[in-house]
Amino acid sequence: MELRYLRYFLAVAEEMNFSRAAKRLHISQPPLSRQIQALERELGTRLIDREGSRFRLTEAGLLFQEGAGRILDEVAGLERRTRLAGDEGAKLVRIGFVGSMMLSLLPELLAHLTELLPETRLDLVELATEAQVQAVLAGRIDLGFLRSWVDTEGICFEPLGEEPFSILCPEAMVPAESSSLASFARLPFVGAARAAAPGLGDRIRETCAAAGFQPELRYECSQLSSVIQLVSAGLGWTIVPAFSIRRMAIEGVRVLPLPEHAALGVAYRVGPLPERVRAVVEESKRYIARSLAG
Repeated sequence: MELRYLRYFLAVAEEMNFSRAAKRLHISQPPLSRQIQALERELGTRLIDREGSRFRLTEAGLLFQEGAGRILDEVAGLERRTRLAGDEGAKLVRIGFVGSMMLSLLPELLAHLTELLPETRLDLVELATEAQVQAVLAGRIDLGFLRSWVDTEGICFEPLGEEPFSILCPEAMVPAESSSLASFARLPFVGAARAAAPGLGDRIRETCAAAGFQPELRYECSQLSSVIQLVSAGLGWTIVPAFSIRRMAIEGVRVLPLPEHAALGVAYRVGPLPERVRAVVEESKRYIARSLAG
């Protein structure tokens, strides 16, 4: 089966219209229709049920759409890895990260990697957890730093350690019994948007649930730095990874340690890793383990 069949079918399935798919593929519509018909004959089953100008994917078509997407992603990743392997001077490692890590250990880790692996060029891209997983599977990034466990076929996830939590609360809002997390239950809470940081948000909710409450969410932000700014403005309290504020002096805000932790981990594709990627993974594991232990 030729790869062009997969590309043609995916274009039709995604556009749900032959004319738009043909325009996207830069071909005319009749040849595209013939290619899809040839694909169905080769497979011996209908992929599309046509009703005049409207159509829908059959059950076989839906299955083929999912598999075709994975195959094309794999081919694209193979092409990229082959080009890099064939270039002895290629030292690029593309790294994904969740935004909250830029306030935590990531800047120091990157400085350490740059000093230790001077011939390696690090290319950074900020992505939410699920977007990182998909980017790793598609070969768009080589590895990703996450704050939640990942259990996805094709992905290897290695835990790097656990970062302790801290409460941030405006001085004027701190409850009398501040040693108890439950004493914050009725206070307005400033949280990180789940779409941006699902692992961190879920872990914070689990921590509050273990104390017998769910926080009274008043504000939600996609960036941890914005969460901290709102707390600094006296608009509510929050829970953050302790390393994200260790060098901050936040006027008018009380910092209280918590015994609970947030996971840190690295995700990459299952299978042999290029040496430059393996070096980054191994050095990251050692550096973060030392940092958290210290």
